Amino acid sequence: MLNGKNAQHDEYATNVVTDENGAQRVVATNKRTGQANSQQGAAPLPPGMKKQVGTSNGKPVYEDANGNRFQ
Repeated sequence: MLNGKNAQHDEYATNVVTDENGAQRVVATNKRTGQANSQQGAAPLPPGMKKQVGTSNGKPVYEDANGNRFQ
């Protein structure tokens, strides 16, 4: 560690990528080498839902195309 920073943590940039089926995965890119690693993330979205907007009491909250939210 240098100057109290976690060098390994600072070495990667992460992004959440959603494919056309709604499946999400986390992609971590090494800032130094440019090499990307992906990890499978959350389960696909339920039918008719556009995106997951958060959680409520530990359960996912989804939003449909009209902006309505469902748990």
